[in-house]
This record gives sequence, C-alpha cells and structure tokens, in this order.
Amino acid sequence: MKKHFLSVSLGLLMALFAQAQAPCAQSIDSRTFGQNLAQMRAIPNDAARLTRALNFAQVYCLHSGQLFDLANIFREDHFKYDVIATAYPNMTDQDNRYMLLDVFSQFSSAFRMHDYMDFIDGQRNRPYRWNPIHFQPVPQPAPVPVPIQPAPVPQCFVSDAEMQEVRASIKGATFDSSMIEQAKMLLKAKQCYSSQQIASIVSLFSFASSQVDVAKFAYDFCIDRDNYFRVINVLGFDSSKREVRDYIGTRQ
Repeated sequence: MKKHFLSVSLGLLMALFAQAQAPCAQSIDSRTFGQNLAQMRAIPNDAARLTRALNFAQVYCLHSGQLFDLANIFREDHFKYDVIATAYPNMTDQDNRYMLLDVFSQFSSAFRMHDYMDFIDGQRNRPYRWNPIHFQPVPQPAPVPVPIQPAPVPQCFVSDAEMQEVRASIKGATFDSSMIEQAKMLLKAKQCYSSQQIASIVSLFSFASSQVDVAKFAYDFCIDRDNYFRVINVLGFDSSKREVRDYIGTRQ
C-alpha cells in the first residue's frame, strides 16, 4: 500500500508541474495505444496495473477518448482519479474534458475531478489529490520519455467449474445461431481456453458449418495452439478438418 501511495504521489506531482506547459498537440496513435491498453488490462494486480498506467500517461500524450478508456480499466474511483489527474495536463483536447467525468461511479469522485481540472486550467488553489498530503514541491527537470517495456502476460486458464458454466450457457441457447453467438462471446470474454476445452465446446454443435465457424474463431483464444489437433479431431468431416487446417495456416 505504501509503494502504491508513493508511486501515485510522484505521478501526480509530475502532473502538477506539467500543468504550466501547453497541452500536447498530437496524441499517441490508436494502434500503439490499443496495444499498451491490452497489456495493462492483462495485469491482474491493481497496484501493478496502476504503476504501468501512470508511467504510460507520463510518457505519451492522450486525447480525451483514450484517457477515458485508460481510466476505465480500473474499477475503483480513486485509481481512475489518479490516472486522469496524471494525464490531464497534457491531454490534447481539453475542450472535451467533461466527458472524463462520466468514467466515475460516484458523484463525489466526479466533483473532485472537476475541481482538479479547474485547478489545472485556471491555476486556482484547489485540491488536486485524492488523498491530500502536505509537501513542498521541489522543481524537477522534465522527465525523459522512455519506451514502455511490454509487461509480461500472466498465465491464465479457465477452471473446470467455469468450463461447466460455459458449456451450460451455450447449450441453453435456443437456436444454433444463438449458440454460436453465445460461444463466441464467452470465448472472447475468457481468452484463456485450452485446446481440450475448445474441443468440448465445438462438440456441442450438431452442424458441421457451426463447428467450423466456432473452431476457427476459438483459435485466437487457445493457450496451447500446438495441440489444436484435438479440436480438429472433433470435426466430423474431412472437408471441415481441411478448412480449419487451412485457416490455421493463414494465421501462422
């Protein structure tokens, strides 16, 4: 907890000094932003995710939509506040600042954020921290941007209990098209299925075309793609197996 508090303090202190400078003219490109956002979402620990987000916000310039998405990867309002407070002084479109208030679940949090924005924009003496501490700011040189190192992607998996719920949810759909839609939604939500688990999902479908559709879609969410032959073996027709093999060949 102490490390989290110190890291947030440093990030917001740097944001306070940055407010005297003009906002950035150009935000980070959407592809680089999306890649980094996905990496941060994959970090399971909130404190580690916050440290990564604050470093990212200090290095890159964001527009309001990107900052909204970055803050929204956190559930707690105080984490969202710290991220926005760090990035806001360099936000490229500060005219759209009020959309950021919608990210908070509590009105009091949005009100504090509004006060902080007024402080930055008008240089008025208003609270600018979630948990204020008393310190004398010491001028520091501007931070030297450093490349963001990719965070290690944690190993993930779907437990047996979760797998039972997934299968039950898919089988509970009324029509085959609904089953496909439900399967794709659950595959995309979890993103950590083993080849054996995907094979058990594919086996729920009666039509060959449905099996092929789900097998191809699930490939991106398989954690052991070298064993995808287990999924292919579930398919009832050679033509279906060939179609899935050809699709996998285009993804390698």
